[in-house]
Order: sequence, then C-alpha cells, then structure tokens
Amino acid sequence: MELIKNAMKTNILFNYIISLCLFCCSCTSGKISNTILLQADSLIECCSDSVLLLLQSIEQPQSMSKAEQALYALLKTQADDKNYVTHTCDSLIQVAVDYYKDRNDYDKKIRAYFYLGSVYRDMGMRTEAIKVFLKVKRDIQKNNLNSRLLYLTHINLTSLYENQDFYPDAMNESREAYYNCIIRNDSLDLVYPMMDIGRLFLYSDNIDSSLLYQKQALTIIENSNDQTLYPVILRNIAHAHDLNHESEQANYYITKALNASTIKADSLSFLYIKGKILRNLNNEDSARVCFNYSKNSEDIYTQASSYLALYELEKKVGNWEKSLESMDIYYALQDSLYNIKRHAEVASLMTKHEIEIGLQNLKNKQKNERLLMIAVFLMLIFACFFVFMWLYNQKKKQLIEQQESIIQIQTKALYAEIDHSPIMIDDEIIEIDDIKEESFIRIKEQLTVQANLFKEEQVYKNILLLVTNASEENCRIPDSNRKEVLKTVRSFFCMVINELMEAYPITKTDAEFCVFCFLGFSYKEIVLFFAFSSTDVCKTRKNRIKSKLKSEEMFSFLFYSKRQ
Repeated sequence: MELIKNAMKTNILFNYIISLCLFCCSCTSGKISNTILLQADSLIECCSDSVLLLLQSIEQPQSMSKAEQALYALLKTQADDKNYVTHTCDSLIQVAVDYYKDRNDYDKKIRAYFYLGSVYRDMGMRTEAIKVFLKVKRDIQKNNLNSRLLYLTHINLTSLYENQDFYPDAMNESREAYYNCIIRNDSLDLVYPMMDIGRLFLYSDNIDSSLLYQKQALTIIENSNDQTLYPVILRNIAHAHDLNHESEQANYYITKALNASTIKADSLSFLYIKGKILRNLNNEDSARVCFNYSKNSEDIYTQASSYLALYELEKKVGNWEKSLESMDIYYALQDSLYNIKRHAEVASLMTKHEIEIGLQNLKNKQKNERLLMIAVFLMLIFACFFVFMWLYNQKKKQLIEQQESIIQIQTKALYAEIDHSPIMIDDEIIEIDDIKEESFIRIKEQLTVQANLFKEEQVYKNILLLVTNASEENCRIPDSNRKEVLKTVRSFFCMVINELMEAYPITKTDAEFCVFCFLGFSYKEIVLFFAFSSTDVCKTRKNRIKSKLKSEEMFSFLFYSKRQ
C-alpha cells in the first residue's frame, strides 16, 4: 500500500510539473515584460493623466518588442483621448490595430478599433469614424456584452449622426446608450444619453420631453460628486424654456449656469443666452451688457450672434453709429460664417453620400452573400444527388453485367451437356475431343465471375477479419465460425464445386480446397477453415489433386492465379 501511495504522489507531482511547463510556454507568446507598460495598463481606467506621465518616461518605444509597441500605441492613444487631447494622426493607433486584429486578445483588439474611431472623429473623417464605430458595435453585440465600451460607442455614434443631421439614427444610438446604462445599473453614465435625448427632442419641437430628460440629468448631477456637466445642463434647460417662451424660468436657470461655470468660453456663451432672455423680458440695458461681453467669445458663431443682437438693440434706441458699427462687424463675420457653412454643407453632403453609398453597398454585399450561400447550398445538394445517382447506376450496371455473365455461363453449360452427350456407334461410346477443353473454359469463366462477386460481399470481409484476428491471437478460429465459413463458401460456389466434381475425378473436399486456393488464401489460413493438422496436409492434397486433374492448364489456373 505504501508503494502505491508513493507512486500516486509521484504521478500527481509529475502531472503538475508538466501542466506548469505547458502554461509557462503558452504565456511566452506575446508576453509583456515592460513593467511601466503593465503598470500603465492597470491604471488606464482610473488615472489616465498618470498613465501619460508613465508613457512619457519610456525613452525609446521603437526598441520594444512588437507586442509592447502595440500596447504602448493603444495606451498612449487611450490616455490622450481620456485627457481630451485632440488626435491629429492615425499612424500610432494603426500600430495597435494591425497587431491585435489577427490575435485572440479580444479586449485589446476591440479597444484598438474603438480608439481608431476616436482618432478618425477628431481628424474630421466622419465617414471612416462611423464605419469603425459600427464595426465595434457589431463585434461587442455579437459577444452579447453590455460593456461600458459599447456605451461609449453609442455616445460617439450619436454625436457623429447629429453632426450629419441624421437625427433619427442619433436618437436610436442615444436610446441604446440609455438602455446600456440601465442594464449596467450605472446612474452617472445616464447623464450623457439623457442630455443627448433631451437635445435631440428640440429638433422635433418636442420641448416638454426635452425638459423632462434634461431635468432628470440635472437631478443625477446634483446628487453626484462630479459637477463638470452641471452648468451645461442648466444652460440646456434655460434654452428649452426660452424656446417655450418661459423667459422667467429660462433666466433662473441661465443665471445658475453662469454662477456654476468656471470655463471662460462657456461663460461667454451663457452670457449671450442670458442677453437674449433679458431682451425678451424687456431688460434691454442688462441685455446690452451681456452682449458686449459675449461678443469677445472666441467662437465665431457667438460673436456674430452677439453683434447682430447689439445692432438690433442700438437700432431700437436710435443709436445709429453703434448700430452701423455692429452691423459692419456682423457682415464681416457673416462672410466667414457663409464660407464655413458652405464648406460644412459640402462636406456634410459628401459624407452623407458616402455613408448612403456605404450602407447600400453593405446591404448589397449581404444580399449577394445570402444569394451566393443559397446557390452554393443548392449546387452541393445537386452535386451530391448526381454523385449518388451515378454511383447507384454504376453499381446497378455492374450487377447486371455480372448476372448476365452468370446466365451466359449457365446457358453455355446447358448447351454443352446437350451437344456433347455420348453417341453410341457400334455399341461404343465416342466422346468428342474438345469436351475437356470446353469444361475448362466453362469452369474458368464461372469461377472468375463468382469469385469477383464473392469478394464484393460483406461476408468475404468478415472472413478476412476472422483470419487476421486468429493470426493475432492463438492461430485458431472458433469451431462455430469455421463451420459457418465453410457453409457460406459451399453455398456461394456450389455450381463451380459441382462442375469440378463432374469434370474431374475429385472429391467435394478437394473441390472446396481448390476454391479456397483460387480465392488466394494461404495454406496457414486454409488449415484454420478445414481443421487440418498442418500445412503438409495441404501440400499432399494439392499433389493428389494435380494427379487427378491431368490438366496442367486447369491446375495452374486453380492454384497459381494471382489473387483478384
């Protein structure tokens, strides 16, 4: 018992070592050994600014392995995106895409494609960005995942579709982002899709629904620690109330937005909205102050709108000099706006056209693939049917030919018996000289055909299997199997056995022995079937049959023909 236990312990230890070695070998492919990259990868989701510093400490990233270069490219692009650094070139992220696209690292591959879409978005390549984000969306949904990356994909597609005036598509993407947050139970992420849905409702003049979603987003932000979007949501609510001619409520929310804003560009934009609201409240002096501040915005749209509003205010009070001055500046800005708008419209039309062509090509491709699959499937069915029928006809034709050969042999045998019957002349029997020759030809044809038929039967394959098993075991065949084989051969070759016995003075066992020899069985194998004591018995019987046949041609045919 102690020896058995020791052996089991040794076996378990051996298996453990082998498994450990295999695991280590599997981990060496594409292994990341750079500790800075590993640390950056672990911090990318929570501390993207720290990741930028870590990556900047790598002096020569081009000297790293391909796997490390790909991870570096992915982390650098991801860190830039999270820190709101505008992407200007896609060469870096393309390194990651080219490396991970053919590998099984699903997480990094899908991230690489996502940030490729982000780079295209920042570079103004909206068509390419939409294509890449749609691929990311399909790949994630194919794996039935409701990850945050899918949520970010919906948010990006919403923005891209909205910029192209594809408002129904933008609404669908924002709703999918909303449902993604519900499934993940992430209330803070709900803010963005709620803002998007509320803003998109304004395009269809559905102001009440817009206010509902914007105020829900405001409630979430007020109960969270992240106040970044707080002034933006207040601005959106104020704008919706202004469109609904609720100036008092609009003024309340835009004032709160101004108080909460810490970014100068946002504050100047908010001042323009407040000036419009105050003008609607007939507080023109305060409105003028707001417009004079907002005209200093770096945003050309805010500048132009502010100068147009000042022109209208100064014109209303009769201050023609300032009114004309504001109008001149407005016209100058309007020319720039016209050029910007024209280029934007041309780019938008081109992008829309490219997207429509891309979608149509995708639909046509999918349709053609379906038709091709159906055609290939039908062709395979037809080919299989054709091959089956051809094999069936060939088999049928072969069987018919073999049956006709047997019938011809039997017919010849019958006519031979009639034609070569003994003739009495002067009380003596005169045999025709060619009887023996005709008997040989008849037996030869009949035995050849029946042997070929026999070798097509399953019983012949079973006999060969019995011989093989007997050779591997104890060189014996069970008596029941031996008798069954003899019975089968006698039944199948009964006509030939009878012909041999009638044509030559040999016994039934001699005739059966001739059949087995003709089939190609060796003396050792024949001994198994006839239960002879040794192969010497076979040799003796063969010599005795030779003397009885008195036909060298028949003897050679029976014993020296090659196995068919």
